[in-house]
Amino acid sequence: MSEQLSGPQLFARYVVPCAESRGLSQEDIERLMRIAKCEEDPDVIFLERCFPKPVGEMREFWLSSGFVCLLWDKHMVQMFWWQHKGQGGDCAVKIATVCFAVGRGVRVISGSDTFVALDALNLCPQLGDNVRIHLRTVIEIIGPESAIAR
Repeated sequence: MSEQLSGPQLFARYVVPCAESRGLSQEDIERLMRIAKCEEDPDVIFLERCFPKPVGEMREFWLSSGFVCLLWDKHMVQMFWWQHKGQGGDCAVKIATVCFAVGRGVRVISGSDTFVALDALNLCPQLGDNVRIHLRTVIEIIGPESAIAR
């Protein structure tokens, strides 16, 4: 497995919090977690079968965006989740700053909200890291240097 996160692996990370509500089998959930944790090569057909709605929305976003890249390109997947899905509601993708982390629980600040997010992917964010959160789950560490003093 490559150390570099691919577009399908990033997509898998974003849909992990939705896996149980989709009625996936335990075997499919475990496979999804392995893909999201970069422990298994990504399978786009598997992702399309398990998550047809967000894949369809991403395809529509891609077609309307004018981006010159492949559908499953990492940049395309990022833009879909950050811009399209990040626009509000229950599925909003938020940027937050880690203010406390113990085990799999991570207390974060996002705007004026403070809440606990789950580090289900074992990314191990540290105090001051900026993270992307989807459905109260840490999806990506996007770097340190935040409003919280180290």
